[in-house]
Amino acid sequence: TVTYNATGSPATYPLYCTVNKAPLTLTADNKTITEGNALPTFTVTANGFVNGDTTATLNSLALTTTATSSSPAGTYPITVTANATNYNLTTTNGTLTIQSAGFNLTESGGNTQITEGGAADTFDLVLTTAPGANVTITATPDAQLDLGAGAGMAVTKTFTATDWNTPQTLMVTAIDDTVINGKRPGVIRFTTASSISTFNNKFIADLKTTILDNENGVIIT
Repeated sequence: TVTYNATGSPATYPLYCTVNKAPLTLTADNKTITEGNALPTFTVTANGFVNGDTTATLNSLALTTTATSSSPAGTYPITVTANATNYNLTTTNGTLTIQSAGFNLTESGGNTQITEGGAADTFDLVLTTAPGANVTITATPDAQLDLGAGAGMAVTKTFTATDWNTPQTLMVTAIDDTVINGKRPGVIRFTTASSISTFNNKFIADLKTTILDNENGVIIT
C-alpha cells in the first residue's frame, strides 16, 4: 500500500505490480549409441532458472524417443516436455543417433604374403563403433598357416567398451613343409561373438593370403 498525505488527512491506496514469468529454455541433450545397446539415460540442459529453481522444480518433466533398443541404425528425436508454472517455457528437441555396428580389417602393406619358414606378416582388427559389452573375434587359419597357436589353430581377440577403437595385431606365418608346392593361396576365416546381437555372429570377409614356397624344384602336374 501507499500512504498519501497532501494537505488533509492521510489516505491509503493499494499499490499493484505485475510479476512477469521468467523465460526458460529446456534443450534435450544429443545422445549416441550403437545398434543393439540399451537406450541411454536422457538429460536436459536448462537456461533461465531463477531464485534457486532447478529441473526438480518442474512439473512432469519427461524426455522420450521413438527409438527402442532394437531400432536399426539412424537418427531419432529426443522430445522434451514439461509444465513450468512460473516460466515462459521454450523446449528444443535433441537427437538420438544409433550407429551401425562394424569391424575393420587392415593388412600391413595392403596384402598378406608370407614365405615358408620366413618372416611373419601382420594384419589389424578393430571395431568401428563402440559396443555395450565385450566383442570377441575368432580368427581361424587353414592348415598351411599359423597365427601363433599352431598350424590351423584359432586365436581370439577381445574388444571392450574402453578399447574397441584400438587396433589389435595378429601375426601370420607359413608352415615350413618339405613339399615342393610352389606359390599358393592361404585363407583365414573369422567369426564374432557378443551378448549384443548387432556384434554377434556377424560377417567378416575371409583374409586371403599368398604363400611362397622355400623348396626349389618344378611342380609336375
